[in-house]
Amino acid sequence: MWDNRSAVITKERTTAVLDLGTRKVSCMIARLLPPPKWLAQKVEHARISILGFGQTAARGISGGSIGDLDAAEEAVRAAVGRAEHNAGVTVDEVYVTFAGAGLSSESFTASVPIARRTVDELDIRRALLAAEQYARRNGQSILHTVIAGYGLDDVPEIEDPCGLIGDTLKVNVLAAGMAPLAAKNIALCVERCHLHLAGLVAAPLASGLAAATAEERDLGVTCIDMGAGTTSLAAFCDGQVVHIDSLSSGGEHLTRDLARMLSTPRAEAERLKTLYASVFSDAALDNDQVVCPLIGEDGEERYIYPTKADIAAIVRTRLEDMFSQLQERLEHAGCDPAVSERVVLTGGGAQLIGATELAERIFGGVARTGRPEAVTGLPPNADPSLAAAVGTLNYLLRAPVERQASVQQRAEPPAMSAHVPSGGYFARVGQWLRENF
Repeated sequence: MWDNRSAVITKERTTAVLDLGTRKVSCMIARLLPPPKWLAQKVEHARISILGFGQTAARGISGGSIGDLDAAEEAVRAAVGRAEHNAGVTVDEVYVTFAGAGLSSESFTASVPIARRTVDELDIRRALLAAEQYARRNGQSILHTVIAGYGLDDVPEIEDPCGLIGDTLKVNVLAAGMAPLAAKNIALCVERCHLHLAGLVAAPLASGLAAATAEERDLGVTCIDMGAGTTSLAAFCDGQVVHIDSLSSGGEHLTRDLARMLSTPRAEAERLKTLYASVFSDAALDNDQVVCPLIGEDGEERYIYPTKADIAAIVRTRLEDMFSQLQERLEHAGCDPAVSERVVLTGGGAQLIGATELAERIFGGVARTGRPEAVTGLPPNADPSLAAAVGTLNYLLRAPVERQASVQQRAEPPAMSAHVPSGGYFARVGQWLRENF
């Protein structure tokens, strides 16, 4: 639960973020430090110090979902092991960023009667629990229940209702969720690596916290996270996230388009995308040819000679379709037009030449490539693909773990608690082994 009334962290803690991508798996270990005591209490941020980073090629993962458990486990172990080696520490829990297809959100208002006419903390907790239960009505695994504001009877937009008099307390929330099976398989993969899954965070939300400025999030901005398997967005307005959505297409689909249209092997198509892919097309590129082999040739090698203009046309067609779908999703969700006036592109696909210019044309605003904010241990001008991991650390500073855990425990039956072993003797032994070795 992300409550805008909550305070920042007060104790130093070390945590790890795991980014499960279609092309790579990365792990970032960081130390979160509370703000100095001389800062005003209203400054809601703490310091981040990156201790170590590890990355490996993704295996068994596609579009954020686990397809091959053994291969995915091997990749996760490798990434976490490298990060632990570089950081000089070991971790026993991780937060996982998720940007898979099926990531979506909805906005609604939950209301509860006030028990004693004066709003207290118990009334607020009851309203939050009602919101959690309503969000789970369709069986989705809820990643975030973001509080957009409170209302009391007929009075909207109350910042903190505690102590006020009324009959009905209302809470406006945005619930972001994912397919439950995808969440369970991610948890299973992490647990097989002898790690505890501390939480799942929507990648576009995290990227927006890292790459978009506070002023952009206040005026209205859309952060588009362009991954290899999926493309997802988080729209912000008035400092709050107002919509989260995703598409089941990304950089891998650009590669596939090139391979199909040019009848060339996937590896060659990936090389063409890396070296020559661009959204721009002009007369000068019509005569600028590149060489690539044809697929399926036995014995004698044959080659095709597409121009850079041909490559640009294939890439532009796919990217136009992706951006157009995202713009339609924003309009269908009823988002304020201000969110389309500013667009921040993150993820590996954000570095595609001409992507920002195309985004400006499709969304009708200004666009830029977003890089994570400068934090200790992170090189300057860091790669846009690191925005989700850094943003997850930012999210942990903004969303207090205590409140999130307490709400989830009240919303879930006791049998779902990860800390209460169930079953017989062997189940309890297995639980003990997982916790101690």
